[in-house]
Amino acid sequence: MFELPKYLWRRMIHGRYRGLFRQRLGFLPSEVMECGADSPIWIHAVSVGEAQVARSLVAQLNERHPNRKIVISTITDTGQEIARNIPNVSAIFYLPLDFGWCVRKAIGLINPSLVVLIENEIWPTLTREFSKLGIPIVMVNGRVSDESYPKYRRIARFLRPIFDRVGAFLVQTPRDAERFAEIGAPKERIEVLGSLKFDVTQVGERPDLRKKWREELKISDDTILIVAGSTYPGEEEILVRVLENVSREKPVRMILAPRRPERFDEVAAWMDREGVSYVRRSEIERSSGKEPVILLDKMGELSSVYAAADLSFVGKSLRGFGGQNPLEPACLGIPVVFGPHIENFRAMAEILLACGNAVQVKNESELPAVLRRWIDDPELRRTCGQSAIAVLGQHTGAARRTAIRLEELGYL
Repeated sequence: MFELPKYLWRRMIHGRYRGLFRQRLGFLPSEVMECGADSPIWIHAVSVGEAQVARSLVAQLNERHPNRKIVISTITDTGQEIARNIPNVSAIFYLPLDFGWCVRKAIGLINPSLVVLIENEIWPTLTREFSKLGIPIVMVNGRVSDESYPKYRRIARFLRPIFDRVGAFLVQTPRDAERFAEIGAPKERIEVLGSLKFDVTQVGERPDLRKKWREELKISDDTILIVAGSTYPGEEEILVRVLENVSREKPVRMILAPRRPERFDEVAAWMDREGVSYVRRSEIERSSGKEPVILLDKMGELSSVYAAADLSFVGKSLRGFGGQNPLEPACLGIPVVFGPHIENFRAMAEILLACGNAVQVKNESELPAVLRRWIDDPELRRTCGQSAIAVLGQHTGAARRTAIRLEELGYL
């Protein structure tokens, strides 16, 4: 307990944390304060996935309301990195801590005309202060995951008065609508508009990106490339074993992309200990072009790097819980494999499984046969990829529907 003030003080006065902690206490950057006179739209996107969703929504808002200023808050550093690359955003900042004085200071500086919360970011003090000032709050791309649902049900009585402050819940699926109603959201304010995640990535093959990345990463045309994205602790070991199994007869290489940047060095150290031949993306100029594994140790590149792949694996699905977004590779026409834990992306996974672009394995032992089938049959890979592109194209448009609905409800 007594170490906490010392810890906070150290973070506030030293290094890269100084700006972060000042912002979390409500001391926002000058570019945020400059927006206050224009009463901007404040979008909150907690981390990477939500920030990517914000990109598609911002594009629609700017197209329909080019004179409205937009500011974006995040909580994580990785979310900040994504948000800073979204065009036509006036300011990016860290969400203030959910204490009254921090929140009031930030709201006074920003003076928002509308607050948009992406997915399920509901903060009691923040929403209370918005409500007291008559600032409308809406939730977009709302969802309640399998992991969160039982927890929320246990605190539904606490959530109900917080949800009463939200003017509209624009959610992804009918299942999400039912769950929000069960945990306290007013039923009459809940609408199903689909998932904005379908709008995050352009649907269609990208031969330009494929050529760019294959040249940059020194991957020959005759090499089968597997991109393993957003991997979770324990999955890298599995994937390297599987790679050794499936690369005995044909040239197969793998890109490993750990989910969190703090794991880059951890994964590299493990491969060093195990004698795995690999090269880091940040040191690709040293590559011979023969290393079986490339460690993607740069943030923000994975969604684009998928275009270079012949096959993909989506992480946090063999180990951990919830999975990661399978749409990023599928939108590019890349076949996808994932494990049993895809709970947080169930609706998307079901679409991909139904059209034949994805295979779900129960465990490590099933992976080699699935990958080998696709490795040995380029026509099957092509057919599966085209099927995904055709189906996913039918699911786009949620960002546009969301912008239109916000207009119809009088928020824009």
